[in-house]
Amino acid sequence: MIANRRALNIRIALKNNGSQCLYSWALIQPD
Repeated sequence: MIANRRALNIRIALKNNGSQCLYSWALIQPD
């Protein structure tokens, strides 16, 4: 469930702000 939410957040981030936002998500949400 959490992994799916993370994937959705990354997808939204890519739509909104490209790779810079994706990089931020990677920092905020560690594996």
